[in-house]
Amino acid sequence: MAVVLLENVGRTYGAFTAVEGVDLAVNKGEFLTFLGPSGCGKTTTLRMIAGLERNTSGRVMIEDTVVSDPAANWFVPPERRQLGMVFQSYAIWPHMTVFENVAYPLRIRRMAKAEVTRRVNDVLDLIEMRHLADRPAPDLSGGQQQRVAIARALVFEPSVLLLDEPLSNLDAKLRTQMGEEFRKLQQRLGITTLYVTHDQDEAMALSDRIVVMQSGNVLQIGSPQQIYHRPENLAVAQFVGSPNVLGARVQSSADADGLYRLNVQGDGWNGTALSSRSYGPGEGVHVMVRPENLRLAGTAPVVDTDLTFKGTVTDLVFRGAIYSVTIAVASMHLTLELPSATTVAIGDELDVYVPQGTAWALDAAAAG
Repeated sequence: MAVVLLENVGRTYGAFTAVEGVDLAVNKGEFLTFLGPSGCGKTTTLRMIAGLERNTSGRVMIEDTVVSDPAANWFVPPERRQLGMVFQSYAIWPHMTVFENVAYPLRIRRMAKAEVTRRVNDVLDLIEMRHLADRPAPDLSGGQQQRVAIARALVFEPSVLLLDEPLSNLDAKLRTQMGEEFRKLQQRLGITTLYVTHDQDEAMALSDRIVVMQSGNVLQIGSPQQIYHRPENLAVAQFVGSPNVLGARVQSSADADGLYRLNVQGDGWNGTALSSRSYGPGEGVHVMVRPENLRLAGTAPVVDTDLTFKGTVTDLVFRGAIYSVTIAVASMHLTLELPSATTVAIGDELDVYVPQGTAWALDAAAAG
């Protein structure tokens, strides 16, 4: 059952379209992430769900109730939508203790004192901060403040939790740790969660599904695995990670377990790639190859249908666990990742290949 439903939802500011025609159904207990660059419309979409922005077209529904429909002149204000929200700034009140910060949403709802105490203590137990209930908010670390903001959003038991870049103020290590802790908490509570981030790794690690947005439009909705390995267009492929994108011509196409296996020919290379649709002989495609899927020949048997390349190392960057290696192949350059224990130097000649099933073909004109 869809807990949040968007039907052709859009937002314009005069002649400028911030969000255009979003259709989305968010399932109960799902962790769904809006991912995209700054200005793509992801935060505006979240704010329209929250009621902090009014959609200028389409309908927003929460638990089968229409909360915004401009065509019918209908709008339910944020405080009546039973939603919890955590902002990038946390908005922790410095003059209050941890307990008082978390209790605030209950007190403005005039809840009985005993019930306030019970609920606050329960949610502080969830985030393992009950022992800090009396601590002044300014004495908390960034990670602790983030937990308090989440607790405050959860304490009145909202039907949906909305989070807008909640980890962006933390350092990299703490950001990863807090993201993992929050995901475990969300799964334990089973609360429907909508999350906004520009961080691809964060989206991949936390989400059940990802909505990739660009220039106010939804480019693709899918699981992290689908978004990463099976992008629907070139814009998604190039935004997520740093793939090699190679121009090629299709020689033949055949069914392959619900997908299509293409024989493709490029400048000085050939082999096979999978695709979501069939192509005719001579049609142009983009072939996406992730750097981690390029292997040195000799590490495993190479079969005829693998993509194979021979090139010269032109750049080498040490990244701890891996080397990021660039090789020149005919008229192009490829980037691959090798274990940092690999002996490789600029000027070396390398034979590399792409195992079957890891190269993905897209329309040559597909740019999102």
